[in-house]
Amino acid sequence: MRKMLKTFCLFVVLFSLVSGSSFGAPLTSETLEAASAPGPCSASFSDTLQLHVPVIDFQGNAYWVDLQYVLGTLDFLLTNAGAVGDLAPYVTCGHATLSENLTLHLPSVILAGASYWADLAYTQGLTFTLAGAGIVGLPTAADFVGTWTGNIVVEGEPRTMTLTLDGALQGTSVTVGSSRTDINNMSGTVSDGILSLIMAVSNAEKYHPDCINWDVTCSGILSGDDWSVMTMTCSGIQCGAGGGQPFSHSITVTKQQTAN
Repeated sequence: MRKMLKTFCLFVVLFSLVSGSSFGAPLTSETLEAASAPGPCSASFSDTLQLHVPVIDFQGNAYWVDLQYVLGTLDFLLTNAGAVGDLAPYVTCGHATLSENLTLHLPSVILAGASYWADLAYTQGLTFTLAGAGIVGLPTAADFVGTWTGNIVVEGEPRTMTLTLDGALQGTSVTVGSSRTDINNMSGTVSDGILSLIMAVSNAEKYHPDCINWDVTCSGILSGDDWSVMTMTCSGIQCGAGGGQPFSHSITVTKQQTAN
């Protein structure tokens, strides 16, 4: 019961800040669902409501910290800290920052199934106080633009997929395996932060009798700091005996660059 009360208290504090006109827009179920996946730089809470921040930039160096939430207040008490020895896991995501006036800005904090930004202002001793917070917004079409790569196993064969989308969400998917390379044109739209793609049959198989019923669609959901990771699920009718066979595949792809 006490654990539930602690969680509820902290959630109420953040909800009041996010819902207020000073800090952000009211929460919606769509926003909570789309913004809930953590990235490697995201701060997160333990069962005891200790906030772990994995990487903070301060005066040219990188640190991690643990801050304990003080029940019934806006305060967080610094309980542990250290230097980050290996920055490799954090090169593609947005770091927390500590300003010269000792305000800690957290671009992503995972709490109660949603991702928030938060500002913690240093007050005295080992205490930081929550000064502002807001829900991380939904992805837009521009967030899906660029080149994405990932690995997938199809019919027992490892393949590498590269998806490239332009500003109109038109592009190509190139899947390379040891025995074949598939090139498919893609056309997409974004609604409520989710990408919907239509995948056209490849030119090489367009007139093959096993592909006459081709009908493939994909969805993409972004996660991680800076929306740099996309989980894609593709399903429908692909090439197969009798004109086509039903299938469903999921693949996680990482953004490599931003299209101009």
